[in-house]
Amino acid sequence: MSDARNIRPLPKTMALIEYGDRTSALPGLLLDDFEDALGAYARIGGVPSPRRALASRHADALVIATHARDMREARYTAIAPGALVYALIACDACETSEARQALESLEDRLDRTHATLAGCALIPLAKTLETRMRGPRMGHARRNVSEATDELVLALRCADEAGIIDVRPPWPRALCHLLASRRR
Repeated sequence: MSDARNIRPLPKTMALIEYGDRTSALPGLLLDDFEDALGAYARIGGVPSPRRALASRHADALVIATHARDMREARYTAIAPGALVYALIACDACETSEARQALESLEDRLDRTHATLAGCALIPLAKTLETRMRGPRMGHARRNVSEATDELVLALRCADEAGIIDVRPPWPRALCHLLASRRR
């Protein structure tokens, strides 16, 4: 039997937050994908999605999408204490170390607000992902990102934690490194 005091209430409201320099459409595309998946699961499950909050300080859950380089300059609005935060952080490299550093920056800021980082997808190859986001959601080129997004959606719908999801590139890492070395 579980202890009812440790069960989180399901989020009733959520805010979608896009951080970026506005030269990249990727954060917006990642949020669109998240919102599409959230709506699809709501229709399948017969349980409505959380309502959109007008301000992040009124949201039970926040979904943040950004490029790792933009996270350092991000200006945070007020976050409700106890809010669940889910993040999609993209980086240009084949490895996600830059995104992991941005995640650490986010965690530091959330500690001060008493919000909970409930899940984060670290997404490699942001430069090519923007063009892949226009392809089929479960097509080879973006399947890994879509599956990570689905994990975050499930966690949000259950008021649960998804942990840190290190998204695999759509092709072998050795090929990624080879292509990166040719661009230099």
